Amino acid sequence: MLDQIDLLFIQQDYANRLSTELNRFKVKSYSPYKANARCPVCGDSQKSQTKARFWILERDYNLMVYCHNCGYSHSLVNFLKTYYEHYYQSYILDTKIKKIKPLRRPDPITIPKKKQNPIKGLEKVQDVKIARNYLIKRKIPKAQWHKLYYTKTYYSYINSIIKDKFSDKALKHEHARIVIPFLDLMGNCFGVQGRALDDNAMKYITIMFDDNKKLYGEEDIDYNKTVYCCEGPLDSLFLNNCLAMAGSDVNISKHTVIILDNEPRNLQIVEKYNKYITRGHPICIWPSHIKETDINDMILSGLSPKRIVSVIDANTYSGIKAKIKLKAWRKI
Repeated sequence: MLDQIDLLFIQQDYANRLSTELNRFKVKSYSPYKANARCPVCGDSQKSQTKARFWILERDYNLMVYCHNCGYSHSLVNFLKTYYEHYYQSYILDTKIKKIKPLRRPDPITIPKKKQNPIKGLEKVQDVKIARNYLIKRKIPKAQWHKLYYTKTYYSYINSIIKDKFSDKALKHEHARIVIPFLDLMGNCFGVQGRALDDNAMKYITIMFDDNKKLYGEEDIDYNKTVYCCEGPLDSLFLNNCLAMAGSDVNISKHTVIILDNEPRNLQIVEKYNKYITRGHPICIWPSHIKETDINDMILSGLSPKRIVSVIDANTYSGIKAKIKLKAWRKI
């Protein structure tokens, strides 16, 4: 008997089938699943043929549909039953064959409103010499600088958002940091990471305002193309269509290529490789001629982003082959 996650994947499959039925259908995210199109119920905007206000959204391991224009709201299964009978009958057949246990009906879906982001008031990195020099030294692409900010007092900045997050003792040891905001698809900031500019300070301090969201860069992802996911936000800025993790236990679509640090002697890293291979993800197992630890170090060694992607694609494996490659790669 399959579990809720398996049921969710089946529903996602049927949602994707609607791409041939719904006008302007586009998947915005696979984790959590979000897709939108023009509403087949009300026809959407009559004044603008480009507006798409019909959404398919994930909620409690079920997909729900909602239209911002007419207010139509139902489960995806009920929507298929009403408007796409042939898909509904096929879905029922699939679930009977696979014996999926029934799930409780999810609560009515609520559509989040865009909130004011806590990045307001931070300095832009290009306006601060010390931050700008760091980005130049690390060869961070200038096209990505607009995503980064700066503060002299990171602890105080966090305390202005989360009261008393850092103690008075911590405030006496402030360090200037580059601030990396985590934004969702609505543009809301759900967390920040501070990268120290002082070598004597803790390198990264990540603060999440919403523990249910843990992926950096999702606002720019095209899920119709290959999606990559690496460990650090700064590393992700070098590769097209690349996410980054904000935590060790992140829910990532099984279609996403996982890129972990090249540390075969690090037990914690090796265990991460094992975890994602077990979950069925395609994963990059770095070849022996790559000596650098992460993508930024590879850039500094002279490799181009295009070359790095080529290496990743040529050394991405899944299943049994990934386990065999990992066994040969690990040094512990």
